[in-house]
Amino acid sequence: MEYVRIDTTQNVAIDYEVANLGDRIIASIIDYFILAGYIIAWFLISIGFRNVIPYQEMLLIIFLIPAFFYDLICEVALDGQSFGKKIIKIKVVRLDGSQPTFGNYLLRWLLRLIEGGLFCYGAIAMVVILINGKGQRLGDIAAGTSVIKIKPRVTLSEAILGQVQEEYTPEYPESANLSDRDARLIKDILQTSVRDKNQEMLLALSAKVQGMLGVESVAEPEAFLRTVLKDFTFYTQGV
Repeated sequence: MEYVRIDTTQNVAIDYEVANLGDRIIASIIDYFILAGYIIAWFLISIGFRNVIPYQEMLLIIFLIPAFFYDLICEVALDGQSFGKKIIKIKVVRLDGSQPTFGNYLLRWLLRLIEGGLFCYGAIAMVVILINGKGQRLGDIAAGTSVIKIKPRVTLSEAILGQVQEEYTPEYPESANLSDRDARLIKDILQTSVRDKNQEMLLALSAKVQGMLGVESVAEPEAFLRTVLKDFTFYTQGV
């Protein structure tokens, strides 16, 4: 199992599981079937209405343009995913933690034409992914992106700490002012810090959260952060 370290916009590094080669191949196969279905459907429509619709050759070319730009269109419109990636639950992300731009997606798409060309059938991309170790093919390396696994969508309470009992008394009412994004980021960094036994990251995160909430805590950083998340869940569950 490989991980790639992504620096968030808050200058904190988080490890994400890299989409393995099998995930990417399966996603590509699904996309190929979708494309094949789209192309076959338009051919059948063209044949069925060949004596009714004028300029069929021109219309056919126009309708095949989306198929040619399929990967680029999907990744731009679906936030780094094609339909195949969406089904397999993987997506394109930037290694610096920022949102991929159209230029990033375009560069990936352009180099895909070379990596998956007529005579190599994606062999170049597969070799680079296996050697690179960060889930990157040539297009990803050039664009500063990678493809990671994403978790299924869960409820906010499940994403943080699970349900909190109604009789629970929050310790930090200021936690209610956190956004969903803040809470998820705190949870991700907390989990990474505990897993890596990174006490410096825990201390830095604790100080940052105390500053955000305008509170002071003498509790251990991990205990403080877990309490904040539990308080946040108490205030937001059922919302």
